[in-house]
Order: sequence, then C-alpha cells, then structure tokens
Amino acid sequence: MTRDTLPRIRNGILILFFAMGFASSATATRLAEIKLRIGSGDAIFGYALAAGAIGGTLGNWIAHRLIHKFGSRRIARTSGSIMMLVIASNGVINQAWQLALTSLGISFCYSVTNVAMNSQGVDLEVQLKKSLMPRFHAGWSTGSFTTAVLGAVVAAVLTPTVHLSAIGITATLLVWLGTSMMSPTDHKDDSHVAQHEKIPADVRKRIVFISFAMSLGLIAEVSVFDWSSIYMHETLGLALGVNALGVTCFYAIQIVMRAFIGSVQDRYGIAKVVRRVGLFAGITYLGILLVTNLVNSAENAANSTLLTILAGASFGAVAIGVAAMPAAFLTAAGRIPQLSTARGIAAVAMTNAFFILLFKTIVSTIAGSAGLPIALMCTACGLLAASFLSGILESDLPVATTLPS
Repeated sequence: MTRDTLPRIRNGILILFFAMGFASSATATRLAEIKLRIGSGDAIFGYALAAGAIGGTLGNWIAHRLIHKFGSRRIARTSGSIMMLVIASNGVINQAWQLALTSLGISFCYSVTNVAMNSQGVDLEVQLKKSLMPRFHAGWSTGSFTTAVLGAVVAAVLTPTVHLSAIGITATLLVWLGTSMMSPTDHKDDSHVAQHEKIPADVRKRIVFISFAMSLGLIAEVSVFDWSSIYMHETLGLALGVNALGVTCFYAIQIVMRAFIGSVQDRYGIAKVVRRVGLFAGITYLGILLVTNLVNSAENAANSTLLTILAGASFGAVAIGVAAMPAAFLTAAGRIPQLSTARGIAAVAMTNAFFILLFKTIVSTIAGSAGLPIALMCTACGLLAASFLSGILESDLPVATTLPS
C-alpha cells in the first residue's frame, strides 16, 4: 500500500462489504415463503439453517491458508462469486436437506471471503491509524438494507426464484468490481510469523474468549436474519411483505450507527462504547419483546400497525447493540501480535462459527419447544452477556507508526 493507492483500496473493500451484505441478506426476506414451500416445523427449519455454521467452520479453518497461498484479493473474488451462485439456488429448493446444503455452501464461501476482506480492512485501518472497520461494516449493513427494501417491494410481484437469481447476478458483478480495486497482495509484513506453527496456549485462550463474547452478541443479529420475518408473519400475523420490515428497520438503524461509531470509539475507547451501547440495546430489546408479546396475546389483539411498530423497534434495538461488536472483536483478532492478520481473524471466526452453531441449535430447540418469542428473548440475554464480556477489547493493540513508501 502507498499513499496514492490507499483511497482506491478503501473503496474496493467498501464495495465488497456492500456486495456481501446485499447478497447474504437477500434470502432473509423470502425465508417465510421458503419455509412454507419446505413444509417443515420451526425446529427442523432452524436446524437446516444451523447447518450453515458447519460450512462457516470449514471455511474459516482453511481461509488463512488459502489467503497466504493465493492472496486475499484472488480468494475474495473466487469464493464470493461461488457464493452468489449458491444464493441464487435458494429460489428453487423444496426440501429441508436442500436448505441445509445451500446454507452450508453459502456459509463456507462467505467465511472465506469474510476473512479476506476483513484482513485487508484491518491492515488498512492500522496503516491509517483510524477506526475504519465500523465504516466497512456499515457498507455491509447498507447492502443488507438495500436488499431488505427490495425484498419487501418485490415480494408480491416476483417469485423467490426470479428475485434471488437477480440478486446473485448483481452481487457477482459487484464482487468483481470491488476486488479489482483492492490490494493485489497481502500487505502486512508477516515474515516473522510462522504460519503453520501451533498457536501458543495463552493466545488460544484469548481467541476463544474473543469468539465467545462476539458470538453472544452475534446470535441476536443472526436471529433477526433467521427469524424476524417468520416471527412477524406467523406469531404476530402480519402480511407477507410487511414481515420484511423487521430486517429493514434493523439494517437502517445499523447503517446510521456504524457511520459515526468509529469516531466515537476513537474518542472514548472501543471497550467502553461496545459495553454501554450493548447494555442499553439488550435491555431495550428484551423490554420491547415482552410488551409486544403481551399486546399480541391480549383478548382484543392490537391492530397490525401497532404490532409492526413494536416489532420494528425491537429489531432496531438489536441493531444499536451489535453495530460496533463484530468490527471491534475482529479488529482485536487481526491485531494479535503473535499471529498474522488473516490467521488471527480466521482463528476467531472459526471458533465463532462453532459457538454460533451451538447457539443457533439452542435457539431452534427453544423455538420448537417453548415458542419463538421465548427464543428471541434468550438472544436478548446473549446480547447483554456480550456487553459484560467486552473488557477483552481494553487490551493494548499495536498500531502502525508510518506509512510505507
């Protein structure tokens, strides 16, 4: 990286984040229809979605090896393009095992691409000595918001097959555009790091702790993606199309939060911001869920407008809490001194995938036995727990002192 190429690299990373959010969240607006086509219950449907965590684990396990062999830009382009093809196939599936297979494939490719683009993002952040990761993740949220709005608009006029095929084609073009602007090589000097040596015990403990804390917060976000449209349609009785507004509210608020939270972190510290915002959001989310379910279960149930407002506010609260979390924890992972950027992020992401699989299975089991409202309340408690564990972000992290010539 040089001073002249840094803006181009930044814009390329931002485009790739947008493309990944745009594509990966497209299925969320059609999950209710896919569930109806499959004809499965909440538990089986949830287990099929949870299979994606297996693909995520495999992808994160191999990602840093592929990146150090072929380069992050080439890997991001290849895995990102394959992912778009698998997303398009979600429009034609009609069996639970097929959903499990596509979930696995999407998560595998997403995880590899995610490590590649976050590695470039963390290294660029270090070079500029500014909190850029929240802005990159804001690009992801913007893509997700865009596809959520489109999903709500076209749900009544386009079949999932046509909709998801169009998303796949558009996102593939964006992936190629973004990667063409990114750094062509891995730009962090990792010559002093042994890529294949066993990770020291103290570093492994740090990786597990970072992953566990991040997973507790992410399960709330993942549950919005997996369950919000189903919750609003099947539990609250809202119409198809309207039920996509939960995801839309989530991403709209997340974009706003991520646009400015980086400068707030630079001023007050990452750990303090993550903790306080997370606590506020977790308490708010839990409270609104309780009110929504009480109103919905009343004898004279409230009209759909009130339920829509309450549900949108609850998922918006989640967006406030998790806006800074993934970027903060991945930044910590990419700056572990004993590991290269890619290996640190991949190690945390791989462990995170295991925890997400565990937590998604628990949420699916609770949804099938106690009901979806109770399962969502449990994810709110996870968000609160993640906020209490954010002290791991207070550790000193190395930053670059000069730009390369």
